[in-house]
This record gives sequence, C-alpha cells and structure tokens, in this order.
Amino acid sequence: MEPPWVGLGAAVWAEIAAGSAYTFPLYSPSLKSVLGFNQKQLTFLGVANDIGENVEILPVIACYKFPPRAVLLVGALASFLGYGVLYLSVSQTVQSLKMYI
Repeated sequence: MEPPWVGLGAAVWAEIAAGSAYTFPLYSPSLKSVLGFNQKQLTFLGVANDIGENVEILPVIACYKFPPRAVLLVGALASFLGYGVLYLSVSQTVQSLKMYI
C-alpha cells in the first residue's frame, strides 16, 4: 500500500492536467458570444467549474482503493471528454444544448 501522500499527489496532478482553474476566463467570452449565454448562465457555469475544482478529495479516496495510475487515467479521460465537448460546442461542430436557467 502506498503512503497517504501518494493519493494527494495523484489528485493534484490530475487537477493540474485538467487546467480548469486557469482556463475558464479564457474561453468564457466564447461561450457567451458563440453559444448565446447570458451573464447569469455564464456565472452559473463558472460556479459549477469552481465546485468541480474543489472535489479533489474524491481522487484521494480513490487512490486508497486503486493505483494512482488508474486514478490519473480516469482524470485524464474525464478532462479530455469535458474539454472535447466544450471545444465541439464552441467551434459549432455539434449543436449545443441550451441551458435553461
């Protein structure tokens, strides 16, 4: 079994790889203009982004049951999927879902 700090290290690396902490301000104007979001919808999405950044305790708990490589792989796949859908929406490759807020 790995030392307790290994789980925290894997979670931090997954969060750094995702990059969500510093990239939301970069693509939020595109979300507002291309997808037609109003400021309330954009703020709601920003809050959801912040909440998602702060649930890093889940990978730490998962690292006690699974190897860190597996947790990093799941984190990388989730980031790829999330940013992939965001890119396809902003580039108007796919028709995006409307947010009803």
